[in-house]
Amino acid sequence: MKKETLILILVMVFLILAFVGFFSFSKLKATTLTVQDPGIVHVQEMPVSFKVTDKNIIGITTDNDSLKFGTMMRGLTKERDVTIVNPFNMSIKVFIDFTGDAADYISIPEDSFILQAEGNKKFTVTVTVPEDAKEGNYTGMMKVSMSKNF
Repeated sequence: MKKETLILILVMVFLILAFVGFFSFSKLKATTLTVQDPGIVHVQEMPVSFKVTDKNIIGITTDNDSLKFGTMMRGLTKERDVTIVNPFNMSIKVFIDFTGDAADYISIPEDSFILQAEGNKKFTVTVTVPEDAKEGNYTGMMKVSMSKNF
């Protein structure tokens, strides 16, 4: 299978599965890699967003092109399941990092892990809005970097 086809499959699966779920975990401590790292074989970014409001509503979204958590009241937690797929015929190390003002409210169970050749891993992305959060829109990016060096 061509490398371009494998990457396309990875992107499609990632986007399709990114819209699922609700669960909770601990605060994220992100590992940051740069694309210039010679071991990086693939980088995928996906927008993350949610809105904090005082109104007694819960917004739900099912978009599969980003991690949208909808509208949230203070003190609430929402979760989305994400699956990372390794399309390569070698083991890779995956690093996950969140940026932007949404990053302070996002947590995942682990920010780096090994994926075997053509394997996958499902995990939960959790947004917890504290009682003292300011009302407004919060945005950021989830960056998934895959490295052959580990």
